Amino acid sequence: MPQGFVKPALSRVLGNRPDFTALVMLCVGAVVLFLPLSLRDADTWWHMAAGQWMMAHHTVPMTDPFTRSVAGHPWLDHEWLAEVVLAAAYALAGYLGLTLLTAAAVALAMGCIVRRLSQCVALPVCVLVCSLAFVCMIPQILARPHILVLPILTWWSSLLLRAMDDNTPPPLWTALALVPWCNMHGSFVLGGIMALGCAVVQVARQHTLANAGRWAMFLLLCLVAVCINPSGVHGAFFPLDHLLHPMRYQGVREWLPPDFSRLQPIEVALLVLLYASLTRSIMLSRSAALAVVCLGYEAITHQRHELVAGAVGPFLLLPALRRSFPSVSQGGAVQGGRSVWLRVCGVLVLALGVLGLRVRFPLPVSPVGGAEVALQHVPPALQAQPVFNDDTLGGYLIFRHIPPLLDGRAELFPQAFRLSMFDALLGHDADFNTIARQYAVCWTFAAPAWPLNAHLAQDPAWERLYTDHFATVYARKACLPAPTQQGADTPTP
Repeated sequence: MPQGFVKPALSRVLGNRPDFTALVMLCVGAVVLFLPLSLRDADTWWHMAAGQWMMAHHTVPMTDPFTRSVAGHPWLDHEWLAEVVLAAAYALAGYLGLTLLTAAAVALAMGCIVRRLSQCVALPVCVLVCSLAFVCMIPQILARPHILVLPILTWWSSLLLRAMDDNTPPPLWTALALVPWCNMHGSFVLGGIMALGCAVVQVARQHTLANAGRWAMFLLLCLVAVCINPSGVHGAFFPLDHLLHPMRYQGVREWLPPDFSRLQPIEVALLVLLYASLTRSIMLSRSAALAVVCLGYEAITHQRHELVAGAVGPFLLLPALRRSFPSVSQGGAVQGGRSVWLRVCGVLVLALGVLGLRVRFPLPVSPVGGAEVALQHVPPALQAQPVFNDDTLGGYLIFRHIPPLLDGRAELFPQAFRLSMFDALLGHDADFNTIARQYAVCWTFAAPAWPLNAHLAQDPAWERLYTDHFATVYARKACLPAPTQQGADTPTP
């Protein structure tokens, strides 16, 4: 079939219409909903615990209320609004509520990307670019604050791209989007950097005082907006700590590079981009090329930024894609208003059907798996005693109202303490004994792969209460209740 017929036919079937965007959002939401990837991260639980604490106390915590090691230390909870939303979703519908919230956020973000691209480029290219963007997002689709601000990030990117096309700054009121953004996640700094970069490029291009003044006013309003948070100016500049003190977050898993011993989504996206640029002469402007290079570098050095590459990359590439792959329906009017809304209603019916299936067939097991089961083997009296834990299980302990020594809030704990905890988990007896004496540790709760478990198995003062592929529990025999000591020879899984 000739290519000249295929493209117009695809455009007639799907085209640049709102039902196509709705269909893509439904497909993306269904993938997230039926593949419960969003609940596999340990930090989800302390985020929810923080949200529950704020809902109960009607205030934002200024000191740490959860841990045993840094209790009462100053804590700037810059993600408080997202945590309240997560806690509310869990209170309304449990694990299903968290999954639905995550699916809705990702679907909205992808809808924003699809809507903008489908207006400018040929439909097959739009589908390919959006598929690559979604694939880049998948490793970081977690029920955490960074996903809740994903729709804001994509909308902000689209807004700035349109401003560049129109040679004028965005409307001043759009700076208000930074108010919820800065109270939900620290990535609002990226939004500010993007706005500043667009302003510099456009002012350098036009050399007009009036345009520079409008951009200056917009940037000033953005600065005011990010200061509207419980900590004011300090909260606005707090996320820069990640950039200025990278060694402070040494060893934090989510800031490590992707594991390139296996094929990573960002590799696929970059290879496709390289192939397209070599075969179709995709030419980026200097500023866009610099932004793409920076985005690619961040994505291969910090796995969390794969998500940013998927969300922002399509907008950076759009001007070049528009020149190389113009839409066959570009400039045409949207046809059939009534039929369009009939299709939209059809997509909504399908969406309700997908939701109904998920309600009818809920998650077969608790997503926290072994952590929940392991705690059931710890006597309540022992749970009230100090615990030594790894950071991945600290969030779930907080969620169950058990104060851990360490959790995923890397900025809260002194680096020396975190490194000492990791050394203890690696089986260094001196570090473990020091921490155990300092905090009167009575039991341990850690992933089974840590060498500490093998050391405790050889120590007659400790007894294993439970182990599986997810968590291992050891208890100091002197801390066990008498009935448990009498049944010490009971076999464990």
